[in-house]
Amino acid sequence: MRTAQTLEDLPVGTPIEIYGRRVYKGLVTESGWSYPYRQDYVKVLFADGTDIIYYEEDVEDEQIWIVELCND
Repeated sequence: MRTAQTLEDLPVGTPIEIYGRRVYKGLVTESGWSYPYRQDYVKVLFADGTDIIYYEEDVEDEQIWIVELCND
């Protein structure tokens, strides 16, 4: 796994994990431009059914781990 540095590291379909009080597992389901906030965003759907929108500064502050498949 590696840490996402920017929104470009999180294209739609990317599985992620965030470590907090517990492990939050999710999938990037949407990306785009937020007109009211005038910035790019990604939306993550988590395993518990909640979804959260992350902006560039959130990715820089949050430890979002990209889950990568091993081909071993």
